[in-house]
Amino acid sequence: MAADDPDHTYRTESGILAEIGRELDDQLSRVAVTLSRPLAEAAVAVWRGDHARTACDIALIGMMIDDRGVWDGDKVIVDLDIIQIGVALRAALNSERQS
Repeated sequence: MAADDPDHTYRTESGILAEIGRELDDQLSRVAVTLSRPLAEAAVAVWRGDHARTACDIALIGMMIDDRGVWDGDKVIVDLDIIQIGVALRAALNSERQS
């Protein structure tokens, strides 16, 4: 397989990204974040309801808010797993690109 083969490049780069992820996973797993009350309540509602498969990431965030969120007026402070933070950030980026 040639080094300029797109499949080879993708696998190589995917492997590098996976190794970065493994090293980062040892360093951190949760980050304290602040969310607005409407977003936090919407996520908790998805968690408590009969959510569709596409809403699983929202439901996980809602579960974390429900389990360990600390409400402070119109905000909630919660330690989220970095995976859910990454999924939410990627969704925001994809949304901006589609606009």
